[in-house]
Amino acid sequence: MAEVPELVHHHLHYFFIASCEDYLETTLQRHEPLSEWTTIQLNNKQEDEHSEEEVGMMRVERQFIVFDWLESFKETKKASSSSSEHVSVDGLYEYLMKRILASTTLDDKSKENEDSLENRKIDINIVIRTTWNYVDYYDEFIEWLHILEQLQAKYQDVNHHVMIRVFNDPSLMIWNSSKRYLFEIQEEWNGYNIVPSQIVDFDSVKNLNDDEVVNKYCLMFNNCEKLVFKPLISAGSFNTFVIGKSRETNDKASVDYLTNREENLKIIRKDLSESCQSKHRDRKLYIVQPFLDCIVNDGEYSFIYVNEKLSHTLQKRPKDGDFRVQGEFGGSNTYADLSRFNETILANGQHLFEKIKKEKSPNSFILYCRLDVVIDWNSNNISICELELLEPHLYFETINPNDPSVAIQKENELYDSVVKHNIA
Repeated sequence: MAEVPELVHHHLHYFFIASCEDYLETTLQRHEPLSEWTTIQLNNKQEDEHSEEEVGMMRVERQFIVFDWLESFKETKKASSSSSEHVSVDGLYEYLMKRILASTTLDDKSKENEDSLENRKIDINIVIRTTWNYVDYYDEFIEWLHILEQLQAKYQDVNHHVMIRVFNDPSLMIWNSSKRYLFEIQEEWNGYNIVPSQIVDFDSVKNLNDDEVVNKYCLMFNNCEKLVFKPLISAGSFNTFVIGKSRETNDKASVDYLTNREENLKIIRKDLSESCQSKHRDRKLYIVQPFLDCIVNDGEYSFIYVNEKLSHTLQKRPKDGDFRVQGEFGGSNTYADLSRFNETILANGQHLFEKIKKEKSPNSFILYCRLDVVIDWNSNNISICELELLEPHLYFETINPNDPSVAIQKENELYDSVVKHNIA
């Protein structure tokens, strides 16, 4: 580490970057180029036990610790009382302290390291970034988020030598973890549109054959020809199917994803039948929507907010012959300059973000948010496909694909905003 410069005020922030086993290495590589130091401009007087002088600048040391959220959950569970059904807050706290101790480069023995930690002011920021296996371990993940919520509440006192904050707020992420939030928006948020949607449960299909199921929902959506079924809890188009009213199609671009109609409906029926046995019933329920040709022709658009401000926008389009916009399925994700959108469309996106803030996070900082929408270019209206407030891909790399330093700078700015929020 470079020699610490002479500082007016020096703070140390630990950033615990939550990931999962398959993405640990990638996430670690993404954070290696980030700055170890950042300078924060202060506009107020900072008082501490040593001085009361006005401080214009603060130098902050940042240490990044990338960790596997599921491993932390299991380790915490081991540390909890065997008589307890729940993972303890103290167990997770001990896990964090052990990881800090392992990363600390103090010269003396481990006991002195531990003593040093006990006497130092420590800021811990837990940032959920690439926990992309949470769908497979949803019960554990929700329990882990509840523990994070309790941990954050316990270590919010500025007079405590340890301050812990979680981004985004755990309650916001729990709300966002099931697509059921779309129906709350539809029913309670006047003036905000979602892509037409309906929840599918076992009772709604158990007495219907395949044709009757498809016809029922096609009729519900203005007699559309094709439907999209997706789990209420899913990521990356897992178990997402397009199912047509007809068993055959003359649309060559649709052949690949319409030919497995019977098999796909069998998967859906099996999941629905298991929903009553699930701890979280939404894990096995589905949402159905009309297939939107505009997604194939024009794509989805993402409005990406960082530090509660619009950072950049993105166009996501499926490859020819598919309907999924994700890159792993051949979709293209390209930077969309703000000049492509008129003032009304940008204002509609901003109003949606402000509504999320007001309704779901009035007292908590929203570090990141991705609004995935389709746009009616004639009316300038936007319809919500999904809100991503839990571990979204932020697509910094699309801003200038030919200059990797731009993405690095945006990552630095993301974490700078955490520090600025903490000292505000």
